[in-house]
Amino acid sequence: AKDLLHAHRAADPSALERIHRHHPTLHKLPLTQLPTATFTLTDAQLILAREHSFESWPKFAAHITTLTLIRNVADLTDPVAAFIEVACVPRHDSHATGTLEHAQLILQRYPEVATANIHTAAILADEPAVRAFLSRDPSLATAKGGPHQWDALTHLCFSRYLRLDQQRSDAFLRIAQTLIAAGASAATGWYEMIDHPNPRPIFESTIYGAAAVARHPGLTQLLLDNGADPNDEETPYHVPETYDNTILRILLQSGKLNQTSLNTILLRKA
Repeated sequence: AKDLLHAHRAADPSALERIHRHHPTLHKLPLTQLPTATFTLTDAQLILAREHSFESWPKFAAHITTLTLIRNVADLTDPVAAFIEVACVPRHDSHATGTLEHAQLILQRYPEVATANIHTAAILADEPAVRAFLSRDPSLATAKGGPHQWDALTHLCFSRYLRLDQQRSDAFLRIAQTLIAAGASAATGWYEMIDHPNPRPIFESTIYGAAAVARHPGLTQLLLDNGADPNDEETPYHVPETYDNTILRILLQSGKLNQTSLNTILLRKA
């Protein structure tokens, strides 16, 4: 797009012809007037999109992203780790962002990933697979694995499928119940380093994933009932970021919020 922008400024004949053919308004001008017409990077992006039969740049860019993902998926050396990485929340970006597209592409190319271990099964809410893993080895309820060394309940609570695929909602809750009954801690999670360049550790708890990222009422209640502590830095800070106060009511009714957390919620809701 930048090349086309520069070519327009240089009055390159082939660039002017492309602009005249595809631009929704500039095509009305005579070719002789195009070199002096206002033409921005956004205009150049639109020309590229229309040359490839897309009506807008965002749709064309999304198509390119998909093609890139497909090529990358074909060359994966560790499909299981790659799947876990993209099927869970991004560790260094907003946790409530992203789609399931990349994860689904990996599953299409490597279907064996879905039941590779208890972690992928928990991420996908595959209840029979999780139960089978636990039946063979009950210690898997607390075993850590995957690229981040999380346990199965942490993978479940920070699964993008939990946030984005409502059809799996009940299965996620049942699996969480099964994991806790088998010995998993409702207060599990992991430590992340934040506030660079002066880093400090912050605990990313399962209650944060369930309550403030996925906003899953049943899972939030289950974790609270089994010892989860909502008084971390993340849960009271992010739960108020919605007009739906269902999760907030559950936290308040639990009686577990301390004064600091209550103050944070009041400030965030103000």
